[in-house]
Amino acid sequence: MDIRFENRYTANDAMLREYVNKVASRNISIMCVVVFLLGVLLLALARANGDGGEIAAVCMVIAVVVGLLTPRLLLREIRATSDRLNNGKTCETVVRFGKNITMDEGTTSMQFEYSQITKIHDLKHSYVLMLGKQNGILLSKTGFTVGSFEDFQPFIREKTGK
Repeated sequence: MDIRFENRYTANDAMLREYVNKVASRNISIMCVVVFLLGVLLLALARANGDGGEIAAVCMVIAVVVGLLTPRLLLREIRATSDRLNNGKTCETVVRFGKNITMDEGTTSMQFEYSQITKIHDLKHSYVLMLGKQNGILLSKTGFTVGSFEDFQPFIREKTGK
């Protein structure tokens, strides 16, 4: 197989936290902010009508708790899944781009078509090729051993149309 690009990295906390906070739990965080703001509005209306506004206050507390806990729980689940797949070992991830995309991590190997990529996220510490709403292929911007990150960006845009 003709490899155009290869990316090697060991996932670190900065990459995983960034992925969880800016990609995986982003929609939940936005919904929590909306629910909190609605709670503020309902509380103000309830107070104006002489009501205690307990329901609004409960909604606000739930929104804050869910908004704070979801990223932490998701990060924990990602780490636990990686530990289960790799027998508790920290493994290097190798992603190769040729006719298709192959990803190897420990004893786990996966293959993807470029057409499966639905969105691309350009983050500070990583580049994420999304496969649907929750799953993505993480790449280290500094982890290219074949090709460069600068050359990879137009290549993946052309291959995916994203």
